[in-house]
Amino acid sequence: MIFSATYLDHAADHHPAWERCRPAVRALFIRNVSILVGARDADGSALPVGAVVAYTPSGKTGDRQAGGTGHTLRLARTFRIPFVNLSPATDPLANRAGLRRFPTETADAVLDVYPVLPPLAANSEAHRARLSIRFHDHRALR
Repeated sequence: MIFSATYLDHAADHHPAWERCRPAVRALFIRNVSILVGARDADGSALPVGAVVAYTPSGKTGDRQAGGTGHTLRLARTFRIPFVNLSPATDPLANRAGLRRFPTETADAVLDVYPVLPPLAANSEAHRARLSIRFHDHRALR
């Protein structure tokens, strides 16, 4: 269960160098846990976010460039919260799989704003290859 440990414990467990973080930086990571995991409802049940849309420069969650965003995505993976990483370096098929787990209205909103993500119905290899090229060349659409 999400609340089996404190926010601090979750933040520390998902950071590769927690002991080197200054107290103010630790506070920011702990805040990110509280945002992602959410509050509790009147019955004491967890109310985590339904999905995460993020961007890391490398498309990865574990390198230094990913920073606090990577930390949040690692937490999302642990808590089984679906996410997409809008970096052009992210595998478009991984993003498509993440979108499948989003609440429908959230997935539709993401696709409305960022239409170069592969559509959920794509299933042929040729179609996936075309979408991959479009996804990686998304800057040309701006």
